[in-house]
Amino acid sequence: MVALAVFAVRVARTAAPPVVLALAAMLGGAVANLSDRAGDGLVTDYLHTGWFPTFNLADVFVVTGAAVLVLASWRASDTADTGADA
Repeated sequence: MVALAVFAVRVARTAAPPVVLALAAMLGGAVANLSDRAGDGLVTDYLHTGWFPTFNLADVFVVTGAAVLVLASWRASDTADTGADA
């Protein structure tokens, strides 16, 4: 988590807004899970879908942030490939 925070601070100055938002979401989700675990050593999962494992909102932020980072890096590599061929 500390590594993610250091990385986010260093990247935030030059990164695109979606990347900064994704890093903030991941860091926020990690901090929320850590603070939840600090109380009794457990993370409380409260979102039940019936067809998917139970999770919490912090998990949603971590996974969504990671997905946005993957999409942003994929898009950046597509743009770089297109620019090199032109």
